[in-house]
Amino acid sequence: MIALLEHDDCVELREWNCWSAWLPIEDQRRVYETALRRRRTIGGHLEGLAGPTLQASIALGIRSEHEAVTAHEALERVELGATVQIRGGSAARDFADLVPAITEHGADPGLFSFCTDEQELASMAESGHIDRLVRRAIREGVPPIDAVRMATLNAARGIGVDNDYGSITPGRVASIVAVEELASLPIAKVFSRGALAAEDGAYRLAPPPAQYGPEARESIVIRRPLTRDDFLFELPDGDIEVRVIGITPGRLATEERIETVAFLDGRPQGADGVARIAVIDRHLGGQERALGLIRGLDVADGAVAMTANPGMMNLVVVGVDEDDMCLAASRVAELGGGFAVAAHGRIHAEVALPIRGIVSDAPSGEVVERCIAVEHAIRDAMGSPFDGFISAAGFACLAVSIPSLKITSRGLARVSRSEPTEAVPFRIR
Repeated sequence: MIALLEHDDCVELREWNCWSAWLPIEDQRRVYETALRRRRTIGGHLEGLAGPTLQASIALGIRSEHEAVTAHEALERVELGATVQIRGGSAARDFADLVPAITEHGADPGLFSFCTDEQELASMAESGHIDRLVRRAIREGVPPIDAVRMATLNAARGIGVDNDYGSITPGRVASIVAVEELASLPIAKVFSRGALAAEDGAYRLAPPPAQYGPEARESIVIRRPLTRDDFLFELPDGDIEVRVIGITPGRLATEERIETVAFLDGRPQGADGVARIAVIDRHLGGQERALGLIRGLDVADGAVAMTANPGMMNLVVVGVDEDDMCLAASRVAELGGGFAVAAHGRIHAEVALPIRGIVSDAPSGEVVERCIAVEHAIRDAMGSPFDGFISAAGFACLAVSIPSLKITSRGLARVSRSEPTEAVPFRIR
């Protein structure tokens, strides 16, 4: 991290708050001090903070923040001088709760910008990215000029790059979006650094050649083969009180639920709405493997495996059948990373992400089609109508700062806003 902060192209360190010293990273304080010395912008993670703790975090030099989930939280943050990035992503959908800070409470739009904080590629291709949020802001009452400014100049100011980006003015980089009409924002042309990059929905520039060596393509390291037993619980038959991760659509915070679940031969029985979630380390050989239960993703059949997710980017599997979970996970490992959906003993859709397990160098159109196929397979083959399934499942594995119950390759973890994260057992007694 220090090497990245020292790099000339680095502009920002995020996500920071007054609890960051709790992270078990050696020389964590030196990371922050390096950012200050190099005059990097500090971006915040102020989830759940208010009053003195919020003020203390912003006093560290935080310029922007993206974790506000209510208009009241947004107003408190902008009053303290932080730009609030209104979030509209696949898992975190706070947009409707935050825009009233502007449209109803009269906050200055100049204090806001937009972000997605994880948007799935299928959603991006079908609905748009930041342009989608601009259109929605206009529909919900933000004046068009203000909405465009939130996506451009305000965003550039929020990360400290407005000397180069954010406005069509002399001396700035000529990255320009040409629209035919402001309110509905139909994009006609896109210029990147003065060159025509896209026109009438087609990309015009030649993609740069891939320059990734073998190390980048061999990052899924699972030495012991996966088996169906990895997705069965080592518990006696009968009713057992256990912890279950609770998911709420549109929210990153999870519940720590205590439920009595019947088990038979290692399988949960009759627990409608509950699926299994497994996390398998893929960095150090795959020896760390944990299995838990998750409620709210509405899985009826099959399984999905993925290596692209927040946090450790480990191999995560969600499903209701151990054979399908093993099949999907093994296929993702074979692909070198990515996504795979399995049901009834076969793979229904997959996307290879062979570069570090999170990136593809295949043609963009092909990757988009495969991501859309995965989304459809989650809905049709797995029977889940959950919007933003992959992102929500991934955030359930981020045991850092957003409460409450999460799962890692070492087991369940309880995350608190006021105490360090602690490991907790799956079984209550």
